Amino acid sequence: MNQIDFEAWLENHDCLGDYEGSSPDMETTCAIKIWERSKDIGLEYRSMVSDGDSKAYDQVCEVYGVCEDCKIHNHMDKSSAEYKELKDWEAY
Repeated sequence: MNQIDFEAWLENHDCLGDYEGSSPDMETTCAIKIWERSKDIGLEYRSMVSDGDSKAYDQVCEVYGVCEDCKIHNHMDKSSAEYKELKDWEAY
């Protein structure tokens, strides 16, 4: 899009932005919306890439429902022998 096209688009654009909350809350809210909308079109995400301290992760896990094994796995000490054994498991 060139500058002229962008300015024409911007002139008629009705922005729904201006989130009224913290940035971590905005990240979580947006992630939930995206994952919930996916159900409407028959798409289900299987993984999420995040920075590791994202509060959004726990919330989007609940969108599709989380199995008990996943709940246990998500809260394991990543340096434990049990976690390493689980990670080597073929089904993982």
